[in-house]
Amino acid sequence: MYVFLVGSIDLGQGDLLLSFLNNQKDKSYERVGEYWQESEFVESVSYICSLQKTELEKVKCVHSSVNNFYNYESHDFYNKLRKSPEEIIEKGGICRDYSVLFYSIYEKMNFECNFIHKPQHVYLNVTCEDCDFCCDIDMNLIQCFG
Repeated sequence: MYVFLVGSIDLGQGDLLLSFLNNQKDKSYERVGEYWQESEFVESVSYICSLQKTELEKVKCVHSSVNNFYNYESHDFYNKLRKSPEEIIEKGGICRDYSVLFYSIYEKMNFECNFIHKPQHVYLNVTCEDCDFCCDIDMNLIQCFG
């Protein structure tokens, strides 16, 4: 039997707990995204999009390339926890799947990525070190600022 003592949590500090839980999810998503960087699909998209002239064009190219294969699955109990890029392209996925797929491509292209969590949803925020913009990347929507 294992017993873990976490300590007491003030329910008024719910944001702190939510932040901790999201950080743990992000680390898991990042590990999967890093693993997927060797995928043929990820390598192909990152190479083709890296040929664009501007950083913003590169970001939009990735979104457009992945969005060509967009096929949303409904959330249900039977959703596979981790799908490969090829499975997502072939069979579809949910917001988590697409966010991790986008992460793997953008990270391979040296963009900075952060997962944004909303109730029952996750998407990606993308920036680059020398850029004056950031983009929120969702499964079928891209919104850039700056």
